Amino acid sequence: MTAVVAGLGLRLDAGLNRHLAQVRQQVVQLARSRIFADPTGLIRDRQDAIAQQTLRLKRLATASLVRHQERLAAAAARLEAGSPLQLLARGWSLTWRKESPEQTLRSSAGIKPGMALVTQLADGRIWSTVESVE
Repeated sequence: MTAVVAGLGLRLDAGLNRHLAQVRQQVVQLARSRIFADPTGLIRDRQDAIAQQTLRLKRLATASLVRHQERLAAAAARLEAGSPLQLLARGWSLTWRKESPEQTLRSSAGIKPGMALVTQLADGRIWSTVESVE
């Protein structure tokens, strides 16, 4: 039995020596690695990468902002083109009965001679009285 224990002890000793040799080899490889040879170089590389990503994000944000501003300007132009003030500036007018300013006229139906009308133009209003309706 002592021979068995002695054999196991030798095997254990050999295994520990192999493991110790592997760990030593790993330590040697780590000591030769860049992080130990030039730790500030790794930091500089990371700083450069961060700076490049920052510039890229700024360019993307600027381009996105320009696109959104252009879309907003186009939408504003469409709204402006259809605004009542633009229609008046192009020569259109709005007319309503003096007693019903909330209802613009769309038809001559119901309009009779003698009625008072108000017409809104781009630069002012005209008050008039209907002489006849055709």
